[in-house]
Amino acid sequence: MTGEELKHHYFTAMRGADLEGVLALFADDAVVILPDGKERAGKAALTEMFGAIFSQSRPAPSPGTVIGGNGAWAVEVETQLPDGRRRNTANFFTLNVAGQIARMHSYSRN
Repeated sequence: MTGEELKHHYFTAMRGADLEGVLALFADDAVVILPDGKERAGKAALTEMFGAIFSQSRPAPSPGTVIGGNGAWAVEVETQLPDGRRRNTANFFTLNVAGQIARMHSYSRN
């Protein structure tokens, strides 16, 4: 999967609060590291995490530039928060040989 394809599929599913769509992009043993350093590993943990995100509010991420290659991609993201604030992050994705997300690390700039 190219970086632009990953960006399109992941952020379309996020903006649509499409739990199944988001989870389909991740490998069964995927690891997500959040900006606070907490890790979520495996589909059950990711289902719980994304389910909680989608039940609290509808995310409004706006992805920007994609850089990388060979299955490792970085995407700049600006997200509109429910209280009107904006959060700038960068998501770093590593894909497995099947093209699924094996690891995602999200950094936040305050």
